[in-house]
Amino acid sequence: MNKYSKYTFLIYVFCFLLISCKPDQAKSKPSILETKESSFSVPAIPTQIKTTSMVSSNSPTIEYKPSIIPGLESAKLEIISPLESIPVEDLFQIVSNPFYNPTKGQDDGHQGVDFSFYQYKDFSSINNHPINSIFPGRISSVINDRPPYGNAVIIETNFDLISEKYIDLIQNLNLEDEIQMHSNLNCPDYLTISNNSSTTEESLFVLYGHLLNKPQFSINDEVNQGQLIGNVGSTGMSGNPHLHLETRVGPSHATFNEMAHYINNATTEEMKNYCLWRVSNFYKLFDPMLLFLVSPTKP
Repeated sequence: MNKYSKYTFLIYVFCFLLISCKPDQAKSKPSILETKESSFSVPAIPTQIKTTSMVSSNSPTIEYKPSIIPGLESAKLEIISPLESIPVEDLFQIVSNPFYNPTKGQDDGHQGVDFSFYQYKDFSSINNHPINSIFPGRISSVINDRPPYGNAVIIETNFDLISEKYIDLIQNLNLEDEIQMHSNLNCPDYLTISNNSSTTEESLFVLYGHLLNKPQFSINDEVNQGQLIGNVGSTGMSGNPHLHLETRVGPSHATFNEMAHYINNATTEEMKNYCLWRVSNFYKLFDPMLLFLVSPTKP
């Protein structure tokens, strides 16, 4: 081996030893966080909407952030039964008092649907039966044993969270927007109530009435679909245990801090909110069973 070849061989050996002492960077792959382009991206958190309730002048400012980010496919939810272990298709068999449209501006008719039974399949009574939220949303009202609803909650659901077929159904009902003024209840002059809401959006509002116990919620609490919200009872103006369910469409982000009527000690605020909810048509009423008639999407 000549002098030139000997030096060349030593250089190769030195390079080999130098490289073998370092991590094999050529074979390592960058992580997802280091990759500039990826098929997965984290959606931006929606901006919180600050509004003031149009219903009560002393209602707190609402910072409403839906539990599910609007626009995601998973947010387009199907309705579920409000009664645990009783499927949607069976609800029609246990309607004890159906919806009956009231006279305009009056507190008559039957402004919801009642579910009740003494014995149904494996259930011996509906009393104390668990009640679940039919959609996700937030608590708009907590009523603690006040007539006529007894223990009750109202849950608001943003339309962005539910399947378009329910929105189409409601829109096709052509619900009237005219405010009703001729109620014989002790109601306020609705024209003096200003809409302080910063949005013209509407939401779905669902009332669950005559709950067995006082609701364990506060206004603006978020509720998941299928979450337990109470148990069937007979509180308020109720003759037997049943779930009273009401559905209305009205201005988003409203709260009803107090609500009562038909009792001597009902406050002005309680009666005002009751009138706004029940007879003013600010919150447009429709038959809850129409939502359950829409069959679930087949896979």
